[in-house]
Amino acid sequence: MTVTEKITPLQAWHLATSIKLHFDGKLDAVKYHFKMPSLTQKAFEARKDRYQFEKLARRHSDFNECVWYCASNVMAGNKWIGDMNEEPLVELRAWHESMNYRFEQEMKSLVESGETFDSLLLDTTQEGKPPRLLQSYASGKTSIHTAAIIQCLTKFIEREMPKVKDPLSMWEEHSTRVKAYARIFEQNLHQPTMKGIAIKVFTSE
Repeated sequence: MTVTEKITPLQAWHLATSIKLHFDGKLDAVKYHFKMPSLTQKAFEARKDRYQFEKLARRHSDFNECVWYCASNVMAGNKWIGDMNEEPLVELRAWHESMNYRFEQEMKSLVESGETFDSLLLDTTQEGKPPRLLQSYASGKTSIHTAAIIQCLTKFIEREMPKVKDPLSMWEEHSTRVKAYARIFEQNLHQPTMKGIAIKVFTSE
């Protein structure tokens, strides 16, 4: 399916389901183009909530827009199609539209708190702690957007999370969410621009 095609209700079901599994760390939805062959037309017609996907296909018939609608809602905790609404998409669009400015401001805030670029991504104590950027995201000081941009640029999660002591899987949950968002985000992210902003912020006097 190309991004210029209008999605069908069945495809909306595929997309919404694949994105939920994607953020649960159970599927690389991007790799499989948000398709789930096991979800058949017959099974769709038997669903009591199929009208929700029919409505989704009408309101967000553009493929990319539907992806972001579902992704923004899942990130907001709305995993069931009946709970999804427009507000998370509006908020995500607002961040994306002012991305360069917001990313730079969050980077500056981290510098002002005494962080270096390396200290954000590495456990300098070698005590099995999660990267400080992930800690900053988990505490609400840094947005998932900024954490995902840095993940796109550095792939720090794949490199650092195997070193983290995480008996309750708390940090795995946070890192999975950031990694999942970054995987979708990187398809449209202009990485040279974001890299330039990070370099400017962390090397300025």
